[in-house]
Amino acid sequence: MISLKADVNSHNQDGESPLHVAIRHNNPKLIELLIKNGAQVDVTDKDMMTPLQKTASLGYIETANVLIINKASVTRQTGVGDNILHIAVQNGQSRFLDW
Repeated sequence: MISLKADVNSHNQDGESPLHVAIRHNNPKLIELLIKNGAQVDVTDKDMMTPLQKTASLGYIETANVLIINKASVTRQTGVGDNILHIAVQNGQSRFLDW
């Protein structure tokens, strides 16, 4: 995809960017590669969730670290005012709170 100069910020039929798909598959190396090739770290999906918010919902600590190192917003809220800690709790990801 990247070698073919595809848009790393495009969205698929499910409204996900390549970064969201990499997060769903918990693939930190691909996430780093996408960001290095221009993926926007705070792009939203069809549910208006950023990659870091999606990561919080899934409880992927290593992936969250990659996003934060690459300047993902830790304070951005969803449309209903939830931040990453709210999202983690709502999805049963209590270990995310210890991080």
